[in-house]
Parts: sequence; C-alpha cells; structure tokens
Amino acid sequence: MNLLLDLSSSATKHYQMPQVLPNHHAFYIVIVEVTWYAWIYTSDVRGAGTDANVYLVVYGNKGKSDEVWLDNESNNFETGQTDNFKIEITDVGRPYKIRIGHDNKNPASAWHLNKVCLVFWFVSRSYIFRQHTKYIGRKLNSIQLCFIIFL
Repeated sequence: MNLLLDLSSSATKHYQMPQVLPNHHAFYIVIVEVTWYAWIYTSDVRGAGTDANVYLVVYGNKGKSDEVWLDNESNNFETGQTDNFKIEITDVGRPYKIRIGHDNKNPASAWHLNKVCLVFWFVSRSYIFRQHTKYIGRKLNSIQLCFIIFL
C-alpha cells in the first residue's frame, strides 16, 4: 500500500511506504521529496554546447539525490544559453556539492559548463556552483564525463 500525501505547499511531498515487522506490526518510513529549480548556464565559448543527455546529482547534509536527467521541451545546453528545470528529489538538506555530467551519446557531446544555480523557493534559498574551465566529454583528449563541483 503506497500513499501519497500532498502537503499544502507544492514544495514538499511525503511518500509513505508501510513496512511490516516480524511480529506483524506495521510502521511507516517517510521519504520526503522536495522541489528545486535548477538553472544551468552553458559557457559562451566556441563549441560549448552539447547534444548529449545531461544529469545532475545533489549532495547535502542529509544525503544525496538520485541522478536526475535534465530535459524539457527546449533545445537545451547550447552555447551561451541558460536552461531551467524543475526537479523533484529526496530531501538532501543543505546542498554542499553537485555532480553534473552527461552520457557522451552524440558526436557533438563536448560541453563547457559555466555554472549551476539551485533554488529552493520554499525557503527562498539559492546555491551557485561554479564550473572549472574544462570540457565534459569528447573534446581533444578529454575523457571526463562529469564534474563534482563544491559550493
């Protein structure tokens, strides 16, 4: 039996999954999912855009999220472009690092990321993760498919 309880705020949802102990007493584990908004800034250097599929993992003081594949109806991650996504992840608490990368799937998969801004509207907090000056994926001798970026 799975119950989805939608709180009055659209920022949080509780998922309750019953667990049965050996003596047949049930208890609930509550997994809280929260809504974040991610702004992904692709650099404006030549060839910075990518046609690969991009994912994001958020690490916080309460744990880490699963991989979230970033996609919407736009042509995302083009040179000089800012893309925004609404993502729902488990409550990781206060973020301190992210892992962002891609699947290196298409020939034009090299990507030069500028920065990532995560916004949690529920408490009006934003976190900016600035990228290094390297490409992710197929570019010259690069074989790195993701970066871990600290706050």
